[in-house]
Amino acid sequence: MLYKDMKPVSGSELTAEQMKPENRPQFKPISSVLGSQITIEGAEGIPIPKDSAEFSRKNIVKRIVRVGLFDVNNRELIFNCAHVIADWNQANEDVWQFMPASKAESLNPLLFRTTAIDDLNRAEVNFIFEFVCYIR
Repeated sequence: MLYKDMKPVSGSELTAEQMKPENRPQFKPISSVLGSQITIEGAEGIPIPKDSAEFSRKNIVKRIVRVGLFDVNNRELIFNCAHVIADWNQANEDVWQFMPASKAESLNPLLFRTTAIDDLNRAEVNFIFEFVCYIR
């Protein structure tokens, strides 16, 4: 949770037990307005550049997909960017298989959320996917 997703707690919101200095919370989460969880399983037909003087497929270290929220109306990327690691198999180079979090150092499934403070038109928010190859 990010700082922008929290607000100060006022005394009127607390119970007698929470008012004690050792128990008093200073912040609380703001309720989600838009939220979703997605699991990325795979993608096909995503080409890799051909071998050339500038690029060699042998130098690919790993592949990931970055996922974020995109405000179509304002044409800008919104926070909540995360990445998921993909398996790399040269025999099926255009096929990306994504690992669940239990098998990789990535997030899968992904959780996205916004709050009223973000002031977004939910109909204008889309997921955006960026397929990335890391090379040495």
